[in-house]
Amino acid sequence: MFTTFTLFIFALAVVTSGQAGRPGRYQSRCYARANSTILDYTVTDIYNRQTTKVSDLAQGAPTLVVNVATYCRLTLHYLELNQLLEENQNLNVLAFPCDQFGHQEPGVNGTEILNGLRYVRPGNGFVPHPRIHMLSRGDVNGQKEAPLYTYLKSSCPPPTLAKFKSRESFWDPIKPSDVSWNFEKFLVSASGLPLYRFLPNVEPSRFQPIISALSEPNQEPASQTEKLKSLLNALDDSIERDQSA
Repeated sequence: MFTTFTLFIFALAVVTSGQAGRPGRYQSRCYARANSTILDYTVTDIYNRQTTKVSDLAQGAPTLVVNVATYCRLTLHYLELNQLLEENQNLNVLAFPCDQFGHQEPGVNGTEILNGLRYVRPGNGFVPHPRIHMLSRGDVNGQKEAPLYTYLKSSCPPPTLAKFKSRESFWDPIKPSDVSWNFEKFLVSASGLPLYRFLPNVEPSRFQPIISALSEPNQEPASQTEKLKSLLNALDDSIERDQSA
């Protein structure tokens, strides 16, 4: 079993190795920022009733941070997130509803948002997995963006194919580092260090090999980092193949 210290050193090795690398097409490695982690932040639940430390939600496990929307073509990613969590007991998701992209998250409170998921999209009685921590609706870009997103965006450069739909991007000014659309994803280590940033169209099902590699015990950090680099390059290639098919 990894100790907390070992996990921290490994995560730092991963992000440090990514510091010199060029961002991929659909993913990028994050910079090393050992003086701060997402565990230092607080978030509010979807009903705006309780503020909680991220460390209490992450519970010492890797975490995906995702800005979500109910009425988006990518809302079906919720189904894959549920499946990913079923297959990985040592994983959590922080889901941030956001209405800044095409006004596709119009629900003004937790009841409206969760009912939209249950009865409309994905529908069919859908309920987010218990380890999808649904948080209060807010901004991920602009003057009122959540402090956690300010930190994540400063830690992780956007992938090279990131682009904005200017007529459907409702904040100002638009910065190159901003989240580009609904369901952009940040993968964070068990010690709270941002590791990778993924474009919205990267389906959660594609993360399984990466999460498995992160979870393998008794590997040298350098060897594991090389394996992850290979997996990320393969992810870029597989998405391009699928899109050109």
